[in-house]
Amino acid sequence: MPTREDVADALIAPRDRTLQGLARGATVGTGSLRRRAQLLHARPDLVVVGVRGERRDRLNKALGGELDGVVLAEAGLRRLGLDGHVTERLGPPEFLPAVGQGALGIECRIDDESTIALLAPMDDPATHRAVVAERRVLAELEGAA
Repeated sequence: MPTREDVADALIAPRDRTLQGLARGATVGTGSLRRRAQLLHARPDLVVVGVRGERRDRLNKALGGELDGVVLAEAGLRRLGLDGHVTERLGPPEFLPAVGQGALGIECRIDDESTIALLAPMDDPATHRAVVAERRVLAELEGAA
């Protein structure tokens, strides 16, 4: 696991800019039950709808006005060079991230020693420990990933 990106979620709301700036009854899209619950906890007056598909397609629903806003992982937007569209960072402690959010897991065959040797220097011990701990807590709580 390389060094983890920021764990925050990101609101893209071109007109209203912030979660508190959204009008009553504004429509916000997300593909995550966790994000939906946190949005409605913060703003029970919003209409939160499910959106699926490629990140750019979900982003374009907000940029094109089909939705008043969309919430996505900031790390994913950053990796695609789309983080310039973020209008508000939704991070801890108000918005809790998913287990492993912002981390990349790189896999290879267990018997491929040369690839394992090439990947080993990329492993960030702090990120690795944190994600393993998060997964363990989730398993103890019998939660779903």
